[in-house]
Amino acid sequence: MMGKPKANKNHSKSRTPNAWILFSNNHHNGKIRKHGSKNVKRTDSMKSAQIEWENMSSNKKLDFFLQGETIKERTQVEEANKYLDDNEKLTPITHDRFIIITPNYYKRLQKSKENRVKENKVFGEFIQEDAYI
Repeated sequence: MMGKPKANKNHSKSRTPNAWILFSNNHHNGKIRKHGSKNVKRTDSMKSAQIEWENMSSNKKLDFFLQGETIKERTQVEEANKYLDDNEKLTPITHDRFIIITPNYYKRLQKSKENRVKENKVFGEFIQEDAYI
């Protein structure tokens, strides 16, 4: 009889936290500071975080999205540097990079993604799959 496969212990290290995870962790840690660690269950904290997240404005969420993008970029630089010689190493996040992620840029990027999804949906409605080149 085969046993249950072991969980990949490095899985959480391979993924960077998204905006929701950053917010929910921040929310949970805030509850612990306010009420003490013995009085806060993670599941209860996550439920209240979900309600708060769903009612939060896009502008307030933006900070968490930007944090997530910054962490993702830093992780990508660190991963790339593992394979580069010392004189080739990339510098961690600086403001002299090609594209600077600002709140305005991030909003436009998200809008662009939304438009691509809409375009693909409309394209699929009018063009049958067997007509694709």
